[in-house]
Amino acid sequence: MFDNDPDVQFYNDLPIIRNIQNCKYFNEESLFEKCSSSIVSPNSFSIMHFNIRSLPSHYSEFHNYIKELFLSFTVIGLSETWLNENNYLCHAIEGYSMECVNRKDRQGGGVAILVLDHLGYSKRLDLCQSTEYIECVFIEVFNGGINSRKNIIIGEIYRPPNTDIDLFNTNLMDILDSIQRENKLIYLLGDFNINLINTDILNYSSEFILCTAILYFHSLTNLHE
Repeated sequence: MFDNDPDVQFYNDLPIIRNIQNCKYFNEESLFEKCSSSIVSPNSFSIMHFNIRSLPSHYSEFHNYIKELFLSFTVIGLSETWLNENNYLCHAIEGYSMECVNRKDRQGGGVAILVLDHLGYSKRLDLCQSTEYIECVFIEVFNGGINSRKNIIIGEIYRPPNTDIDLFNTNLMDILDSIQRENKLIYLLGDFNINLINTDILNYSSEFILCTAILYFHSLTNLHE
């Protein structure tokens, strides 16, 4: 007989944990090959995320890379944009509209969402935040331009490292709880700086996964055809 901790066993048995462990990871080359070999309808809805760590520094590299992909992603999320109110308009990406939440009191951080130009959407100012423990920008894409029966809410989220994870979890859950009441499709992108694989003990990682799983969110890092 094994002296199993029921709490640990509970977390390990969650379907969300199995989804995380089975996710596929891509580097730049393998993602390029995957996109070039995938048959995807132009009207399909697709999303991806980059931790860009300074869009001004990597602007040309990033712009060229997404233009070389065989798939124009519907929505692209960026974390650690390092943009500010003076330079964000200078870093637009051809073919996309961009919505940002930039830091005002210090350098670094920042989040942005790129949306294909032809899609109708609105920035959800009621959900956007920039604090010391969470930075997020949300948009709502109208279902008229995508193959969906409902509008889609998309959030790009960044948790600065070495900040209070408890406050981050609490604030994020408050945001998600308010969105859930709208009965719309929701996708979250971003860099949470939380080790989602480390659920062997009760900690902030398992609390984050449990809270999101309760709201029926599942972690994905693979590209679906």
